[in-house]
Amino acid sequence: AVQVANREYQERALGREGERVLQFIAMPDIRVPDTKRAVMYETLGLINEQLWIGHFEMWAADGTLLFRHATLLDSDDEHEDIDLTLGQAEMLVEAAVDECERYYPVFQFVLWAGKSPAEAIEAALLDTVDAAPARSGASAASIRGRLAGRAGLTALLDGATADFET
Repeated sequence: AVQVANREYQERALGREGERVLQFIAMPDIRVPDTKRAVMYETLGLINEQLWIGHFEMWAADGTLLFRHATLLDSDDEHEDIDLTLGQAEMLVEAAVDECERYYPVFQFVLWAGKSPAEAIEAALLDTVDAAPARSGASAASIRGRLAGRAGLTALLDGATADFET
């Protein structure tokens, strides 16, 4: 898990050997109640239109919100080991956590403040733009510092590697 401010994000890495893809998932601790799922689907649609990499989704079974994105792992020889550098792994984690942090207030506004998806996005992103230089620089540096020597990242990636081998 990655701790940012007062929030913790569960993280998962899943690999598919045949496609040579590593998928990364970050899950903020948000469960959408049944009564709010329709408005959250609308919110996710509006948010996803703005994203260049990755997307938010909600699991139908329990209303879990998550951010998912993937990277292609390249190797000239399909029998060769697939390599992922620590820098690439950091970027996967950092991008997911940054997007979760950026849109977390939107989810709060929609779920608990009763704002419409458009109002929530406008309010949250206005605040994010005003605070962007200080917030993103500190966030990226602190996340990178925690990941650089973190055994958890190695375990996360080892788990994904194990998925490739099965």
